[in-house]
Amino acid sequence: MFTGSEDTNINFFKGPPFNLEKTIDTAHSKFVNIVRTHPGNQFVVSAGSDLNLVVFDANTGEIVQKKEKVHDGSIYSIQFFDSGNKMVTCSADKTVKVWKWDGLELLHTLIVSEKPTVEDMQVGVAVTKEYIISLSLKGVFNYWKIAELEGEKILPSNVQAGHRKNVIQSWYSSGRLMTIDTEGRALHFANLNGFPEYVDLNKGVNNAVFLKDGLAACISSGDKISILKTPTFDEVFEVKADGFVNAVEFITPTKVVAVTNKSTLTAYQDGAAVSSVNLGEEATCMNLSEDK
Repeated sequence: MFTGSEDTNINFFKGPPFNLEKTIDTAHSKFVNIVRTHPGNQFVVSAGSDLNLVVFDANTGEIVQKKEKVHDGSIYSIQFFDSGNKMVTCSADKTVKVWKWDGLELLHTLIVSEKPTVEDMQVGVAVTKEYIISLSLKGVFNYWKIAELEGEKILPSNVQAGHRKNVIQSWYSSGRLMTIDTEGRALHFANLNGFPEYVDLNKGVNNAVFLKDGLAACISSGDKISILKTPTFDEVFEVKADGFVNAVEFITPTKVVAVTNKSTLTAYQDGAAVSSVNLGEEATCMNLSEDK
């Protein structure tokens, strides 16, 4: 058994009862993030924040191969193809790499975006019979079809997103589903058997409501109110309220009403306030009847 640690060491145990056989302090110079056994059980591979891949003899603990600077950021995960002839790594440099096991030859570099951000760091990877699947820091799964891997920089064939925070509102009709969470991630399922499209609104959401026909959504973020065209969630307009928005409701597709912590009820249309009423006390919620 092999273990890796923040102390940069690799420990080699024999057992059971797994007595410490040796400590290897020459394999890595920074944190060890991952240790994986090759499917043939003859070798073990480790990787970490020093950007290196190190291969050990699984029976003796001896280093048999070391490949340096294989990524430009910390390596977080290693997985093997079932056959053991290929290996996959993922990294904080926002890439996933496919290696030929014999000689650790780089075969493919998989990317998630032409212009990646910090949120695109790759923190986990898995291999199935059909796909390489990675997990981005922003909570998105990226799928590459193994049979279609060609070239050096390959974008995913599919992307699957989920929610990381509480879902604050949803809309469903005829097999279509849309959801918005408090972090500002909106999902659209064109059908419930496929991958959802997703949009990160890059703002916290404390209220959300959908039009009955699903053609628009209204959200509030602090004292800001936005109407969004669905299912793309493109912003139609944003307006600033007189205080923190406690609740919003649609009147028409371009007109909404909101109550705030300033004890007001205000109607907004096309990005401007059109009427306002002082309620005398703060309202924390509201509901509009369909005929009023």
